[in-house]
Amino acid sequence: MEFSRESITWSALPRNDPVRAEALATTLGRLPNVTVVALDEALGYQAQALATQYGLRGADAVYAAVAQQAGCTLISLDHEHLTRLGSIVIVRTPAALLAELVSPTSPSSAV
Repeated sequence: MEFSRESITWSALPRNDPVRAEALATTLGRLPNVTVVALDEALGYQAQALATQYGLRGADAVYAAVAQQAGCTLISLDHEHLTRLGSIVIVRTPAALLAELVSPTSPSSAV
């Protein structure tokens, strides 16, 4: 499985430290191949539909809608993401993603 920075949605900004969260969001937005997505009306309706269908809270539904719209992997520690969204988007924990990235993927690497 291949992952690139542009195909991963993150939902792990610090919740209890707004200054740190803002600094992290700004830094992530400056990375190459990172796209910041605006929450427009269409995305809002898509999030609303996902919230209703999958029993998600508002922000969780937005993360899912962004991942679904972009066709990318949602990286999350959120239990609801991990257990409810597998049928519509690929959802991985950070640890699972790292394990996939460092595991040998080609048959030629086997001895």
